Amino acid sequence: MKKSILQPMISDESVIVQFTDTVVFDKAIAVTVPNGYTAYVFADEKAQFRIEPCSEKKIVSYGKELLGKNGRIAFVCTKPLPPMAWGFGNIQVNNERLKEAYRVGANGKYTAELSQPTKMIVCFPAGEDITAEALRERTISAVKTIGISLLGTYFAGTEISVFEIASCMNDFRAKFLKALQTEPVFTDMGLTVKDLTVDGIHVPEEDIESIRSHINASEKKDDKASEELLKQQKKFAADLSRKMDEKFEQLRKQTESKPNDIPDIAGQIRSMREELAAELSGQLGDKMQALQDSLAERKGSEADEALRKAQEKFAADLSRKMDEKFEQLRKQTESKPNDIPDIAGQIRSMREELAAELSGQLGDKMQALQDSLAERKGSEADEALRKAQEKFAADLSRKMDEKFEQLRKQTESKPNDIPDIAGQIRSMREELAAELSGQLGDKMQELQDSLADSLDERMQEVLPLKEQAKEEYLKTLKVTAGFLIDHAADEDGLVPAAAMLYTNIEENLIKKFRLRYENKKFVMDYGAYRSLVEDAPGLLNRYDALSPTVVREDDYGEPELVEMLPQVRFYEAGLDVRDSLTARDYWCFLNKLRHKSSENEAFLRRKFLNFAQEKKYLADALNFFKAHGLYTKE
Repeated sequence: MKKSILQPMISDESVIVQFTDTVVFDKAIAVTVPNGYTAYVFADEKAQFRIEPCSEKKIVSYGKELLGKNGRIAFVCTKPLPPMAWGFGNIQVNNERLKEAYRVGANGKYTAELSQPTKMIVCFPAGEDITAEALRERTISAVKTIGISLLGTYFAGTEISVFEIASCMNDFRAKFLKALQTEPVFTDMGLTVKDLTVDGIHVPEEDIESIRSHINASEKKDDKASEELLKQQKKFAADLSRKMDEKFEQLRKQTESKPNDIPDIAGQIRSMREELAAELSGQLGDKMQALQDSLAERKGSEADEALRKAQEKFAADLSRKMDEKFEQLRKQTESKPNDIPDIAGQIRSMREELAAELSGQLGDKMQALQDSLAERKGSEADEALRKAQEKFAADLSRKMDEKFEQLRKQTESKPNDIPDIAGQIRSMREELAAELSGQLGDKMQELQDSLADSLDERMQEVLPLKEQAKEEYLKTLKVTAGFLIDHAADEDGLVPAAAMLYTNIEENLIKKFRLRYENKKFVMDYGAYRSLVEDAPGLLNRYDALSPTVVREDDYGEPELVEMLPQVRFYEAGLDVRDSLTARDYWCFLNKLRHKSSENEAFLRRKFLNFAQEKKYLADALNFFKAHGLYTKE
């Protein structure tokens, strides 16, 4: 009987699976499987077993039960599948948060690995050769569906502007790749998506230009709003100054007509205070409302700066006007030496009424402002604003109490010294005016910042997150590997850092780089392991290449699953051969350092001359693994 040899007939790498013609298996049929291929024997349309590279091996040697059956052999190319192109465009994005609308598209390549060839074979017509293009035709529809859905929602409702899209390619790539790796189209065919590239995310130039024109128009509108706000502030300051002039002029005329009636002067002061406090309270409410309305319509650094300057000028003008008027009052009181105890009593009474009224009115106005903002701002910010208001009112009342109590004691101890009382009034006024002016400026600035944050939706979201992050950090504060290394005084001090590195790297190899991990071992298919010998020369020494540690055999005693050596793990995680070998050396060092034994101690003594050298080597390992994305705990 003449021997019949079944083997691949073509060497086209685009052909992933080649089938022989259907034959009747007999003793004369032999199989040749070249390097770079694995053969799968089918009998009666069912996969029977796998044949690794061999030369003219008789089919009967694999099992006499095949004799007389109709079958064929599928030769599967074990070289990596070629990358497959993907792309789509004209996806509409409506970012309501940033008020941007545009079209977007993307393109790149995806690479799959054939992990279960028999599953893919049965997905195609029986006996038909399978090409890379056929695989792409089977998978590209799912790739586009996932990519279009992801891209269409990725930028909507985020803080990512159309001008920042290029910076998001890596993150979009990661999300896209993760979605493809669980797509049934691939898993059902025994394929694993290993990599995906994004060559670009594109937006039509006319869409970008339209958004840019809209932004420019908004900025011009903001400039006009800023100018109007400055005008309102200036008018408010002028009106306030004029009202104060009128009131103090009225007081001056009244005091001149009554040269001996100091109690009446105190009454006039009280009356003036009541009118002025009421008027200022009303004006303060109006200006707070104007400020609120203005900020509600806009946001931007130009308006904030304009508001800050207007507030500073208002505080300065208020302080100057109070200086002038109180100085005028001081001179008038010095010329009228009469009822000192009564003046002190009137001043004390006036202080109590003024403090109570102003505190109440300020609280009312602040509360009204807070209520108006309740619909725009969250409860955390409301509570912060309320506490700030309460503290300000309490501080104001306490300071006024202290100053006026000091004045009272001094006036009661000097019943005949009007010039000294006038001096105390002047000193008290100067201190109080300066303090209140400064506090007013500070509180107005705080209010401005609070309003700006509450009305700027983007800032409103950021600030609570920052505060939360601070609290979470304080709760979960941990010592870093770098800190442990820097502060280690001996070799025992390095052990926690080594354990921290080892654990995190191992976790990343499993979860981040999705290496196969079973029964506390890194494993891989035997065929993929053998491919490394050709694909990555120098990665495995001769012994490791020929004698891997077998974890599981197939039904015919052939290696099916083998242990993945450390350098292979790092190579599979994306490092080149040289860096994979360096990572292996660091990895073995970490393992020996964290496991105390006489053998490990001997290894460390041979490798390092002293503790300083060992400490530096561990620091180098930390920097290496961080630079390659393998250590991410810090």
